[in-house]
Amino acid sequence: MGAFVSRAHQAGACLLVVTRSSNPEGRAVQAARGEGGRTVEVTLLSEIGKLNAALAPGEIGPVGALVGPGRLQPSLDLAAANALFLAPGLGAQGATCADVARTFAACPGRVMPSASRSLLSAGPDPVALRDAMAALSAELQAVLP
Repeated sequence: MGAFVSRAHQAGACLLVVTRSSNPEGRAVQAARGEGGRTVEVTLLSEIGKLNAALAPGEIGPVGALVGPGRLQPSLDLAAANALFLAPGLGAQGATCADVARTFAACPGRVMPSASRSLLSAGPDPVALRDAMAALSAELQAVLP
Protein backbone atom coordinates (compact mmCIF):
# COMPACT_ATOMS: atom_id res chain seq x y z
CA MET A 1 0.00 0.00 0.00
CA GLY A 2 2.98 2.29 0.54
CA ALA A 3 3.51 3.07 -3.14
CA PHE A 4 -0.14 4.04 -3.56
CA VAL A 5 -0.06 6.24 -0.46
CA SER A 6 3.13 7.99 -1.60
CA ARG A 7 1.72 8.66 -5.05
CA ALA A 8 -1.58 10.01 -3.68
CA HIS A 9 0.28 12.25 -1.23
CA GLN A 10 2.61 13.58 -3.95
CA ALA A 11 -0.35 14.31 -6.21
CA GLY A 12 -2.33 16.04 -3.47
CA ALA A 13 -4.97 13.34 -3.82
CA CYS A 14 -6.77 11.00 -1.47
CA LEU A 15 -6.51 7.23 -1.42
CA LEU A 16 -9.54 5.39 -0.02
CA VAL A 17 -9.04 2.00 1.65
CA VAL A 18 -11.99 -0.38 1.91
CA THR A 19 -12.21 -0.82 5.66
CA ARG A 20 -15.81 -1.80 6.45
CA SER A 21 -17.84 -2.12 3.29
CA SER A 22 -21.61 -1.99 2.98
CA ASN A 23 -21.58 -5.43 1.34
CA PRO A 24 -22.33 -8.31 3.72
CA GLU A 25 -19.93 -10.55 1.80
CA GLY A 26 -17.01 -8.47 3.07
CA ARG A 27 -17.70 -9.14 6.74
CA ALA A 28 -15.80 -12.45 6.80
CA VAL A 29 -12.57 -10.67 5.90
CA GLN A 30 -13.13 -7.30 7.58
CA ALA A 31 -14.19 -8.81 10.92
CA ALA A 32 -11.48 -11.49 10.90
CA ARG A 33 -9.07 -11.29 13.82
CA GLY A 34 -5.34 -11.17 13.36
CA GLU A 35 -2.45 -11.33 15.76
CA GLY A 36 -3.32 -9.63 19.00
CA GLY A 37 -7.04 -10.23 18.46
CA ARG A 38 -7.73 -7.02 16.53
CA THR A 39 -10.05 -7.17 13.55
CA VAL A 40 -8.83 -6.35 10.06
CA GLU A 41 -11.01 -3.21 9.98
CA VAL A 42 -9.65 -1.93 13.31
CA THR A 43 -6.09 -2.63 12.17
CA LEU A 44 -6.68 -0.82 8.87
CA LEU A 45 -8.06 2.26 10.64
CA SER A 46 -5.11 2.28 13.01
CA GLU A 47 -2.67 2.11 10.09
CA ILE A 48 -4.56 4.85 8.25
CA GLY A 49 -4.29 7.03 11.36
CA LYS A 50 -0.54 6.43 11.60
CA LEU A 51 0.00 7.21 7.92
CA ASN A 52 -2.06 10.40 8.12
CA ALA A 53 -0.26 11.55 11.27
CA ALA A 54 3.09 11.09 9.51
CA LEU A 55 2.06 12.63 6.18
CA ALA A 56 -0.18 15.47 7.38
CA PRO A 57 0.40 16.21 11.07
CA GLY A 58 -2.55 18.09 12.55
CA GLU A 59 -4.55 17.93 9.31
CA ILE A 60 -6.81 15.51 7.51
CA GLY A 61 -4.47 13.10 5.81
CA PRO A 62 -4.34 11.78 2.27
CA VAL A 63 -5.47 8.27 3.24
CA GLY A 64 -9.20 7.85 3.74
CA ALA A 65 -11.46 4.90 4.36
CA LEU A 66 -14.58 3.41 2.89
CA VAL A 67 -16.88 2.64 5.82
CA GLY A 68 -20.46 1.51 5.31
CA PRO A 69 -22.89 3.28 7.65
CA GLY A 70 -24.51 0.21 9.15
CA ARG A 71 -25.35 -0.97 12.62
CA LEU A 72 -22.31 -3.19 12.90
CA GLN A 73 -20.38 -3.87 16.06
CA PRO A 74 -17.91 -3.08 17.32
CA SER A 75 -18.15 0.61 16.59
CA LEU A 76 -14.98 2.02 15.06
CA ASP A 77 -12.86 4.93 16.32
CA LEU A 78 -13.19 6.92 13.11
CA ALA A 79 -12.03 10.27 14.49
CA ALA A 80 -8.60 8.86 15.38
CA ALA A 81 -7.88 8.02 11.74
CA ASN A 82 -7.85 11.74 10.88
CA ALA A 83 -9.27 10.82 7.48
CA LEU A 84 -12.01 11.43 4.96
CA PHE A 85 -14.67 8.71 4.73
CA LEU A 86 -16.71 7.42 1.84
CA ALA A 87 -19.99 6.00 3.15
CA PRO A 88 -21.62 3.76 0.52
CA GLY A 89 -24.86 1.89 0.86
CA LEU A 90 -27.23 4.75 1.53
CA GLY A 91 -30.72 3.94 0.32
CA ALA A 92 -30.77 0.89 -1.95
CA GLN A 93 -28.43 -1.15 0.27
CA GLY A 94 -30.42 -0.34 3.40
CA ALA A 95 -28.46 2.38 5.19
CA THR A 96 -30.39 5.47 6.23
CA CYS A 97 -29.36 9.06 6.81
CA ALA A 98 -29.75 8.35 10.54
CA ASP A 99 -27.25 5.48 10.14
CA VAL A 100 -24.79 7.90 8.53
CA ALA A 101 -25.23 10.39 11.39
CA ARG A 102 -24.80 7.67 14.03
CA THR A 103 -21.79 6.00 12.40
CA PHE A 104 -19.94 9.27 11.76
CA ALA A 105 -21.05 11.20 14.85
CA ALA A 106 -17.42 11.78 15.90
CA CYS A 107 -16.44 13.24 12.51
CA PRO A 108 -19.55 14.36 10.57
CA GLY A 109 -17.67 16.94 8.52
CA ARG A 110 -15.44 14.27 7.00
CA VAL A 111 -18.05 11.89 5.58
CA MET A 112 -19.09 11.64 1.93
CA PRO A 113 -22.33 9.62 1.79
CA SER A 114 -22.99 7.74 -1.44
CA ALA A 115 -26.44 6.82 -2.68
CA SER A 116 -25.82 5.96 -6.32
CA ARG A 117 -28.33 3.13 -6.76
CA SER A 118 -31.18 4.77 -4.89
CA LEU A 119 -30.75 8.05 -6.76
CA LEU A 120 -30.52 6.32 -10.13
CA SER A 121 -33.77 4.49 -9.42
CA ALA A 122 -35.51 7.90 -9.54
CA GLY A 123 -34.47 8.31 -13.21
CA PRO A 124 -34.22 8.54 -16.08
CA ASP A 125 -36.24 11.76 -15.83
CA PRO A 126 -33.76 14.57 -15.01
CA VAL A 127 -36.33 16.42 -12.90
CA ALA A 128 -37.06 13.32 -10.84
CA LEU A 129 -33.33 12.71 -10.39
CA ARG A 130 -32.78 16.30 -9.27
CA ASP A 131 -35.74 16.10 -6.87
CA ALA A 132 -34.46 12.83 -5.37
CA MET A 133 -31.00 14.31 -4.93
CA ALA A 134 -32.40 17.47 -3.32
CA ALA A 135 -34.54 15.43 -0.91
CA LEU A 136 -31.60 13.25 0.10
CA SER A 137 -29.35 16.29 0.50
CA ALA A 138 -31.91 18.00 2.75
CA GLU A 139 -32.28 14.87 4.87
CA LEU A 140 -28.51 14.55 5.28
CA GLN A 141 -28.15 18.24 6.13
CA ALA A 142 -30.80 17.80 8.82
CA VAL A 143 -28.92 14.98 10.56
CA LEU A 144 -25.27 15.94 9.99
CA PRO A 145 -24.10 19.06 11.85
